[in-house]
Amino acid sequence: MRWPLLRCIAFLVIVFFVGSAFSFAQDMQEVLPEDQTNPTQETIPQTEDTTGAFPQTEGGQAEGTQAKPPAVTLPSFSYKTTKESMAGRALILSIGVFPFSYFYTGFVLDVTRFVSNNFDTAYAPWPFKTQNSVALTNSEMWLKLGISAGLSIGFGILSAILK
Repeated sequence: MRWPLLRCIAFLVIVFFVGSAFSFAQDMQEVLPEDQTNPTQETIPQTEDTTGAFPQTEGGQAEGTQAKPPAVTLPSFSYKTTKESMAGRALILSIGVFPFSYFYTGFVLDVTRFVSNNFDTAYAPWPFKTQNSVALTNSEMWLKLGISAGLSIGFGILSAILK
């Protein structure tokens, strides 16, 4: 029983890493050349001290002047300037939707079993299960996992296409 579960987990981990590497490689191709600067960067001008050097006092501040901060280039970030790969978007959304699709698929499967067994309390859906309830079979567990994975992948691809 453990081997199919371990194979499934290993497969999901491999798919995650391959998708992440593919998304990262696509993003690296879209990087701007180094000679181009970000037009949204803001530069704070530095005022030059033309008075010469002043002797230092015990506090470390020059006599007769106040310490002036150096010029700083502040990075700015805007989501409008970012480029997101379609595969990365689909992968992230699919992974994010999976827990919800797994939960709702399990609930629908429980209700379907309950109705198909003539409302027998041994097949009651999740919130009403007891220790005497009938457990899911292996085929039902794989069906639940397959449907939820298919729904989450379908949602991720649909969302990436409609962007």
